[in-house]
Amino acid sequence: MPLVVKIVLFLGTITCISASVDVSIRQRYCNSQSIDQNSDADTAITEVLHDVIDRTSSSPRYDVVSKKEHGSATFWAEGICGYGMTSNDCYICKTMAWFYLDEDCRLKAGGRITLAACKLRYETYRFDLDGRW
Repeated sequence: MPLVVKIVLFLGTITCISASVDVSIRQRYCNSQSIDQNSDADTAITEVLHDVIDRTSSSPRYDVVSKKEHGSATFWAEGICGYGMTSNDCYICKTMAWFYLDEDCRLKAGGRITLAACKLRYETYRFDLDGRW
């Protein structure tokens, strides 16, 4: 049975965003190489995932690739949402994907997760884009 999350976010005092998204995990993978907490790499991962999550939900194709450098660290990331999703649903799915990645791949040099409705990936190297939905 798929996990469907119902999230209501209150932004400020008058904005309400509601979404029902299937965020059940289909696949996940973490790189075995570790990184140090609060390092350039840790900061670069946060920056690249923030960028991908923010831009994916506003992209016409719901597919964004990003590269971020911080100090000596460079990371690439990709975010994909399924066609037909609303931008709110895409944003919620990506946020949940990051939550799962952080839970499973915290302080790892790469990770990827496929949820029922979206995908999120980050690596220390440029990678070929996954198949489009």
